[in-house]
Amino acid sequence: MTGKKSKAPRIPQDLIVRYVAGDRDAFQAIFDELSKDVFFVVRRLFHSPFDQEEAQQEVWLHLHRMRRQVDVNRPGDFIAWVRRVARNRAIDMLKARGRRPEVPVEGIGEEADGTPQAQEPQQLQAMRGQKVREVLDAFVETLDDEQRTFFSLCFVEELSHPEIADRMPVTVRRSKYLKKTLLARLVALPGLREQQS
Repeated sequence: MTGKKSKAPRIPQDLIVRYVAGDRDAFQAIFDELSKDVFFVVRRLFHSPFDQEEAQQEVWLHLHRMRRQVDVNRPGDFIAWVRRVARNRAIDMLKARGRRPEVPVEGIGEEADGTPQAQEPQQLQAMRGQKVREVLDAFVETLDDEQRTFFSLCFVEELSHPEIADRMPVTVRRSKYLKKTLLARLVALPGLREQQS
């Protein structure tokens, strides 16, 4: 038997079509399948658990928002698209903070054959997926009207602070405060903290 070559995951076309249409179950299935890919992209660029968790959340929200850009007739390109969007979004987050990636950007998150560079520990992978979704859904339910509207504009629609201030009766300063406060509450959630241990 010659050199080992791990088989890259494949996402069925019908699942991609449902994901692009906004189907929650399809999004969850894709999250379950590819969360380790996103995790390793983020881990290479962000080193603190807080930054990693924030980046993962923003990457998945960005993937949800960008889903209509997917060419459903090319399902073989889907995983590469997810990795590319994850990498670009993470790098954009670093640039917004005035920081540079601490590792070379080329090839982040994948080997030459397109497979992830490492495998997430089995128990950590199992804790992600449905549990994260449930924790986030429960978290949103605890927010007041202002926070819920802000959460949607900031983390789902990915509007800038000035854009949020135009859409909500808040100042840019208040918008920044809300983001900092909600992120601090998110990473303190027991269901998310468990996954970092």
